This record gives sequence, structure tokens and C-alpha cells, in this order.
Amino acid sequence: MSAPRSLLDDAALTVAEGGRVDDPHVRLVVVHWRRAADTARCLRSLAELEYRNFSVIVVDNGSGDRSGDEVASAATGAGFVVHRCGLDASAAELASPPPVEGVATPGPALWLIDAPTNAGYAGGVNRAVAVSKRIGGAPWTWLLNADLVVAPDSLDALVRRCQHDPAIAVCGARQYLMSEDGEVGGLFAAGGFGFWPWLGHSWSIRVDGSSSVIDEEVEARLAGVHGAAVFARTELLEATPFDEDRFLFFEEQQLALAVRRAGLRLGYASAAVVHHVGGTSLGSGHVRTSELSRYFMARSRLLFTVRYRRLAVPTVLAYELFHACVLTVRDGWPYARATLRGTVDGLLGRVRHFPALEPSTLTTGGRRARS
Repeated sequence: MSAPRSLLDDAALTVAEGGRVDDPHVRLVVVHWRRAADTARCLRSLAELEYRNFSVIVVDNGSGDRSGDEVASAATGAGFVVHRCGLDASAAELASPPPVEGVATPGPALWLIDAPTNAGYAGGVNRAVAVSKRIGGAPWTWLLNADLVVAPDSLDALVRRCQHDPAIAVCGARQYLMSEDGEVGGLFAAGGFGFWPWLGHSWSIRVDGSSSVIDEEVEARLAGVHGAAVFARTELLEATPFDEDRFLFFEEQQLALAVRRAGLRLGYASAAVVHHVGGTSLGSGHVRTSELSRYFMARSRLLFTVRYRRLAVPTVLAYELFHACVLTVRDGWPYARATLRGTVDGLLGRVRHFPALEPSTLTTGGRRARS
């Protein structure tokens, strides 16, 4: 099945005279929530990117503290031209970031969007994509977790991989673990993951190294691109907003479905390297997952399965019950309880009351329960 012409044409990377491919403008999106040090570290790494035709949108996702001010200060210190505005800013208000006094050649533009409520990661991305659409001019978007550090040549590698294969709609990077203090660990994933739809579980693909052969080997196995660093066609993100009732997790599975339905492909750029702490907003890490993270993962798994793979609901439920038994023995009852609560709430389409996450914004149209 060939890709719809509009998707290929609108995101095309045109060839200039002499055979040189023009560098498309890329919009980088970071969803921020309270951890200003993480976001500031991410922005400093973005400021060092060798590929310079980019701009940034940071959505302060209802942090409710002063961390947005810290992010604005850090962005200015990193050399970005910061324009701070609300979600409802018009295209005219977004069009011209303020000039930097005394700077002849300003750095990349950065829009810091103050959102009044916490809409979760899915809602934060949707907000950023909506703002980006009003700004315009970016055929590609790079979605980045706030606790990520990117290598200077990473964006260039992603653009070149997609230039090489115009059928790629979403592309992943080589992702390494990183500790809170910046110590780099082992390989976490080569771009993305495989997925067992009848169980609702995924596993990271781990093939280290960088070459075109590795890129093609990994792409043959990709079921989705890891959500920490998703390089995607902007039009695809605009046409496929993430389901906000999930709040967290399974955005990459939804996006992978959209790619396949459009007749396009998932890609992998092994030369693009990023480093990820992971799970910081929910108190998790690569070694141990928090109870809150267990809850949202189980809940999103059922919500996704009910909506997109209904025939798999019985087997996913059975596996979650088995998983809860394993967690009881391995990690203790509180972790198993969080998984069971998430499973039941996902099946029933409801959400529990978490004061730390602004529960008034966690509305799904279903019933509301209290933890």
C-alpha cells in the first residue's frame, strides 16, 4: 500500500540545484512538569545541536510552581530567543519572538507555553502540536522527554535518515541510559520496541553500533519508536492527536498504528544518539518503577487495548493478573495493587484521584474513583 500523496508531498525534502537537499525546519517539542533542572539540562543539549534549522516549543504542563521561570531563564542562558505566552496565543502573537537586545545573530527561537492545567504527556504534546501549527513552517517535529540529553549530531542524523527513505514517517534514535548525575550507562533501546498485541506488552530492541545495515535490521523488527525521542512528520501528528484520556504511556503504540494505516514506515537512525534518565516525573527510574507509574502503565494498556485491539482484551487481562502475581512476589503487594487498580480502571474507563497530578484535569468522561 503506497503512502497518501499529501503526506509524502507536504513533508517532502526538496532537492536544490546541484543536488543538495535543503535542510527542512524541525520543531522540537519538550513537555515540562516541575523538574526545571531536567528541562534546563535538555535545553542546554539542544543549544549544542549541529543542525541549526530548528526551533523549540516547551509546554509548561500546569506545573503550578515557579519552575517555568527557571526554564525561561535557563533557555535564555543557553542562547535561545525566548517568547513566553499562553495556550491561546494567536498566530500573530506567536509569529515574532522578541528581539534580543545587543545580539546581532540571535539563537534559535523557543516558545515557552504556560498551560493552566496538567493534561498529561499526551495532552502536553497535543497542546504543543496545536501551537506549532499556528506558528507553521516545520514539516518535521521531534518530540523529546524533558529528562533527555541529545548528542550534537543527533538531529542531523535523523534528518538524513528520513531524506534517504521518504517513506519513513516516524524515526527513532539510539537511546542510552543516564543517571540523575549525568553518568552514561548501557544501551536502553535501538530506536524502539517489539510488541505483543495479544499481551499488550513490549520489549526494547537492543542492537548496539551504527551503520546502514543496523538501521535496516532494526527497522525490520520495529513495532514502534520509543516515546522519549520521536522524530515524526508534523502532518501525521496533527492528523493523529494522542488520546488524552490515557494521560501517560502508549502514545508510541497509537502513533505506530497511524503510520501503518497511512501506508508509511517506521525508521531508525543509529547515528542519532540520546541519553535518557527516564521516569522522573512519576518518581521512577530504570532500576525500579514507582507505584504511580505501574498504575498508569496498566491503565493505559487496557484503555489502548479496548479502543484499538478489542479482541485482545481477554488475553491482556489474563496477563495483567499473572503480572500482578509476579509483582507481589518480586516487588511487594503495593506494586501489584497499583497494577490491578490500573487494569480495572482502564477496563472501566475511569481514573483515580491523585492530588499531586492535578486530579481535576484527569477527566475521561467515565467515573472518578479515589485511591
